[in-house]
Amino acid sequence: MEGRVERIIGTLNRLMPNLRDPDERRRRLFANVVLSVLLYGAPVWGNKLLTSKRHMALNRLMCSVAQRVISAYRTVSGNAAFLLARIHSLRFLAPMRKKVYAQLKGLKDEGLYTPKTRDAVKEAEFTDMCERWRTYLERPNTPGEYTKMAVVPHLENWMKRKHGSLSFHLTQILTSHGCFAKFLRRIGKRANDSCDFCGEEDSAIHTLCECPAWYPSHFR
Repeated sequence: MEGRVERIIGTLNRLMPNLRDPDERRRRLFANVVLSVLLYGAPVWGNKLLTSKRHMALNRLMCSVAQRVISAYRTVSGNAAFLLARIHSLRFLAPMRKKVYAQLKGLKDEGLYTPKTRDAVKEAEFTDMCERWRTYLERPNTPGEYTKMAVVPHLENWMKRKHGSLSFHLTQILTSHGCFAKFLRRIGKRANDSCDFCGEEDSAIHTLCECPAWYPSHFR
């Protein structure tokens, strides 16, 4: 399965360059192609993934897909990429699919299956998955701290949002990975981390909230 997924991802990556179309919505459609392959059979093997050596390899593949969906640098952590792309980690998604399948099968066996009961099961399991994901993300020293601070408090609303789209530049703001001097210094691309405009430490927060270069009065 890994080989097949890698081939699909390689093809999709050529269709999803960071600086050009398609937009995030179309990229998510491509990502769902990969998810459909990965999660085929999840009702059978969902819980086993957590103890499988293949879990890390598959999660790395999905991380690369999530990075493409949001046009992120490869240095962006898996946690941040999954959050911004609104793709749950396989650690939580596969077991959830298995639980939903089992509950819906039980409803059918008991003659209680309706669109309403189906939707109720899916909603309850989605909420439970978000809570377990939130607990995981809030553990100390988990990667993606900057992005987590913005998204985790609003996790369910973020995952369900129907409006807006992330671009290459907006993703840089939400991950603090990109054109900022602090990041460029960290990866050895710049000798200092000072802002070219005001001299303060140049980070995403500085650009978004502090730097006088971006005051609204400068754009009137």
